[in-house]
Amino acid sequence: MTKKESLFYLVQRYCVGEYEIPTFCDAFYDIYYPDRPIDELTESEFRIFEKMAKTVDRFSEFESDHKMCPNAFSTEEEVDAAIRKAAEELERESADYMDYIERGSK
Repeated sequence: MTKKESLFYLVQRYCVGEYEIPTFCDAFYDIYYPDRPIDELTESEFRIFEKMAKTVDRFSEFESDHKMCPNAFSTEEEVDAAIRKAAEELERESADYMDYIERGSK
């Protein structure tokens, strides 16, 4: 599975409830960094993942982090919204994502 397919899988499986946010964030980081798959993604897909990464990368499940540094960390609600928005944008703008979904995410 390519990094692009892994990213598609991760987003799609999150949206159907197979990943919790901390697990999603860890998996996203492992797939997307340190070598972002720029050569595998279209311009539009890269833009969508970059935008989502800004929220996902700052996630902390610890209330103490949010209290110590207000607005420095993303909440579960913010991460959920960013992932779902990315999925919607991928559905609208990525033929490859839609092909992936139609194949049954296999």
